[in-house]
Amino acid sequence: MSEKNKLEEKQEKVQEEVTQENQVQENLQKLAGELLRLKDELAAKDDVIIRERAENQNLRNRYTRELDDKGKYVISEFSKDLVEVMESLYRALEFKKDFDLSDNKITGMFDGIDMTLKLLEKTFIKYEIKRIFPINEEFDHRYHQAISKVSIYEKKDNQIVDVIQAGYTIHDRLLKPALVIVNVNEE
Repeated sequence: MSEKNKLEEKQEKVQEEVTQENQVQENLQKLAGELLRLKDELAAKDDVIIRERAENQNLRNRYTRELDDKGKYVISEFSKDLVEVMESLYRALEFKKDFDLSDNKITGMFDGIDMTLKLLEKTFIKYEIKRIFPINEEFDHRYHQAISKVSIYEKKDNQIVDVIQAGYTIHDRLLKPALVIVNVNEE
């Protein structure tokens, strides 16, 4: 073989090797691109899984909270009715001073009312039902409903001067607002 043929053969081999090297580089670039795409896809799926887990946890928390609320407030409607009974007993005791308490029957009647009221108060405590009787307190729209305004110079502005009807809460929820008369100092 001539020197020229050997040289051409070497060039062809080098050319083949360069071509193969280029194909290997192309394949590596394709594989690197595919690897990046798969990493991005995996990261996106991981993000979806993390979000789904968070959503599931939020749902569990919400259902647990709703279940707790149902347990706490299941007696709310019944409590509203009992509140009326409680207020009637308080009103009945207000008239005690108008009767002749030397009469045993009348004294016994008021003692019965008082005992019934105490039993009902004990039950209210057990179920965390609280009476709101805000005389001389500052008006709070979350627990009080103003039904009238007056202007008394000696009283503070926004102070409750009279309670027409007591309000009630159960746990932290308002059952019934206190109906009040509020002082408004107009200047």
